[in-house]
Amino acid sequence: MLISFLGTIPFIFVHENTNLIWLKLVLFVFGMGIGGLQIPMMTDIFIGLEKKDIPGTSVGQIIIQNVGSAVISAVVPAVVMSEIDGQMTTKLHQLAAMHTNLTPTVIARAKTSVEKAVTLNGYQLDFLLSSIVLTMVAIPAMFLSQKKVNK
Repeated sequence: MLISFLGTIPFIFVHENTNLIWLKLVLFVFGMGIGGLQIPMMTDIFIGLEKKDIPGTSVGQIIIQNVGSAVISAVVPAVVMSEIDGQMTTKLHQLAAMHTNLTPTVIARAKTSVEKAVTLNGYQLDFLLSSIVLTMVAIPAMFLSQKKVNK
């Protein structure tokens, strides 16, 4: 969990000129952390089960994993797009209010610049949200059971 958290935090502070190699390294660390969560979680689920309970537990684990993935896949883009839409409208209205004689070229450049800034801000907010969720998930993870293996 800590490795995943450490791999998420730098994305909150990414800016337009961030080195892509740095981003790839941080993403690699994040992926290692997420990948490292699967085995302990599955081990804890299956240790101590009777043989007859393993199929049902396996199905339950897969359902939880798929539902969780689907929810995250829906929430992340919704948060990013909501942030982008709200900020984009506000910033463009502010820009229009400040300048009365805008040419189409100036408007196009300003729109592109605002889109980049607002999109980056949306992704930063998303990674902040992800960091908060990882912190919340870490709390119950500390209480994974200490089951004994049935022989």
